[in-house]
Amino acid sequence: MKEEEIIKGIQSGDMICYEQLIDEYGAYLVRVIMKVSSGMLQTTEIEELCADVFIKVWQKQRTLEIETGKLKAYLGAMARNHTINLMRSKGRREFIPLEEDSIDYETPEDSLVQEEDNKLVLAALNTLPEPDREIFIRRYFYMEKIIDIAEILHLNVQTVGTKLFRGKKKLERALKERGVAYE
Repeated sequence: MKEEEIIKGIQSGDMICYEQLIDEYGAYLVRVIMKVSSGMLQTTEIEELCADVFIKVWQKQRTLEIETGKLKAYLGAMARNHTINLMRSKGRREFIPLEEDSIDYETPEDSLVQEEDNKLVLAALNTLPEPDREIFIRRYFYMEKIIDIAEILHLNVQTVGTKLFRGKKKLERALKERGVAYE
């Protein structure tokens, strides 16, 4: 089944398309979660994270807007974010600050600003051509090594490094055009 058919099927509530989504992308999500967590999660936690991602997609079926060719990146980003959130929550349980000043309070405004920044970064990232976009996502979202990216994409290691360098410059320009300033 093609990606476009899966997306349209899920949007219309087709369980067969949903099952196809799980079959086609389940192993990929496991790899993303293992990479992001550096192998620090148990098998049951990995399975739960995968299930959480697929459930979230199903719950958003009516409002799901994924362009053709971007489903894998969308799922990978969701898996990455769910994994980071789980790792943070585990860290918060293990390390309780001793002083009130060391607690980092996040306001609703902070959350909204962060969400807006994330949307701007994603929009800027989508301006990169392929394979530059995939290289950038693999390196900075999935924390893959440059040598591994080069091997997977059948590119020279120096080429991957150059594309990352140039991609950062392009993203910097695109973000500045959108009003995002950073240090």
